[in-house]
Amino acid sequence: MSHSSSASVLLTLYNREYEVILACLRSLSRSLSPSDEVVIVDDCSTIDYTGIKGYAKTVLPCKSKWVDMPDYDAYRIGEGFNNPAKAFNAALEVASEPNLYVMSSDVIVTPNCVTRAKRCDLSEMAWVPLVIDIDSGSQYCGPSRLFPAPWFLACSTELARECGGWDEEYLKGVCYEDNDFMGRIMLQTGRFLGDWSVAVYHQSHPQPAYDVSDPDVAAANARNRDYTLSKWTGIPWGGGQDSCFDVVRKPYRTGDVVYECKYYDNKLQKVIASTKSPFVKAPA
Repeated sequence: MSHSSSASVLLTLYNREYEVILACLRSLSRSLSPSDEVVIVDDCSTIDYTGIKGYAKTVLPCKSKWVDMPDYDAYRIGEGFNNPAKAFNAALEVASEPNLYVMSSDVIVTPNCVTRAKRCDLSEMAWVPLVIDIDSGSQYCGPSRLFPAPWFLACSTELARECGGWDEEYLKGVCYEDNDFMGRIMLQTGRFLGDWSVAVYHQSHPQPAYDVSDPDVAAANARNRDYTLSKWTGIPWGGGQDSCFDVVRKPYRTGDVVYECKYYDNKLQKVIASTKSPFVKAPA
């Protein structure tokens, strides 16, 4: 794979507040190059996003795409929010650039962050920046919380497809699809660069998927956690006793210090084969 800096940015939306989306898109418009594209997937929102579509068409690179998801079966919180695995697969299917920036539509990026990501050869490693929550100042990803979930993740589009994209079995509950995807893409790539010299910023907002005081939501979380444990014999990036593979910080030939990811022999291919996704071929 040759090194190219052009990227497809993947975003999914479900009833996200206008001001949050606008801040995210504005930050991308200031950070991307004309050769990049943004793929926005509206995951069956009930909000009218005509204004967002118009703004996106005005400020984003001309190749950018908007995808409206048809209705589909999934567990939904209050008949609304659901796991984004299918929406991310829809975005990955139409991504046209060799590099992929997977990010949350509630994140603000900076030009310096994207510049640093473009320097990285994503055929050799994935890349993540420091992630800071605006309200709390908490470190969501960084040297003190090594959990490179896709608030902003740069990786190879080819490798993301080869590792199976997102597992749509997670549509039966909420959460954990990011642990699963991150585990597979990091192991498929073999390593990631945690570039803690630059940050992206998470815009705080209500997060119904984490409201475990609601018994129905708690059960939906438990379903996906149990599925992840059965698939991986642990939790990818979960930390503590449930963590299921090794992450070792070591120097790389490029001069960077990277985090090398290792799992049991041949186990990754079994995990990929068990992934329910349009990118995984069923056994003949």
